[in-house]
Amino acid sequence: MVVENFRLQVTLGLDTCGILAQISKLHMTIKQIACIQKRGFLLGYFTKKQISFWADNRILEGYEDFNILELSLLKNKSDSEILVLIDDFIGTTDLCTKDFLDEYFLGYCKEVLYSNLADKETSMNVEKEILKYHNSLESDFEDDLKLFISILNNDYSLRRNGLNGVIKIPDDLIIFLEPYQKFNEIQSQLNNSGFPFRPSWS
Repeated sequence: MVVENFRLQVTLGLDTCGILAQISKLHMTIKQIACIQKRGFLLGYFTKKQISFWADNRILEGYEDFNILELSLLKNKSDSEILVLIDDFIGTTDLCTKDFLDEYFLGYCKEVLYSNLADKETSMNVEKEILKYHNSLESDFEDDLKLFISILNNDYSLRRNGLNGVIKIPDDLIIFLEPYQKFNEIQSQLNNSGFPFRPSWS
């Protein structure tokens, strides 16, 4: 029933997860870039070397901030220390919302899925990364989304064991990811801001 509700909502043009892309033309701040770096580093998509590269360029541009200097010197820092440094730099902001992060990370899942719709292994990898992303978030989800993610988790476990799941792949993944339209726009701004790295799945 939950899967069917998602299909119906998208067909009617409703907000599938309460987070349809209502963001108009994006103008990212340096702290939003750091938010993406933090989440990507936590997920294993970005490396400390890439974050240091970005921080080095900010220093060369004359950006004066103690935390940026610290981020340029990550070689001997632990993962937990790096996350604390990024948090210190981000500070308190209402710009790093789940909606914003969804647009980038779920938008990337959509890009990967669309690159090879006929490949079952690609769909399973996308399932895995959707679950990995949602498990990394601290916020509560709406009930429909929470139930859909639970079904997706069970579905992925079944497929890994050679069984069929409830989710139709790639059809239901396409529907779930359809709202996320801003990945390329955000990635373009990351590139232009000295962070030319796309997520890398292990």
